[in-house]
Amino acid sequence: MDPQIYQFLQWIDRESKTEDGIINDPPFPNELLDDWYIEKPDGSKSEIMFPVFDFSDGTVEWR
Repeated sequence: MDPQIYQFLQWIDRESKTEDGIINDPPFPNELLDDWYIEKPDGSKSEIMFPVFDFSDGTVEWR
């Protein structure tokens, strides 16, 4: 995984666990917030929001 993407996902994990649950402006380029998608076996793509990895329990929340 690209180190910048990994750091971004770790930041999202930390931000999502704050008391208010609000994710503040990232200390990364805003482009990392856009263009997330799942590619299906037939090659078609479905746009999603960025995934939220929970690094403490190894789960991923797809939105």
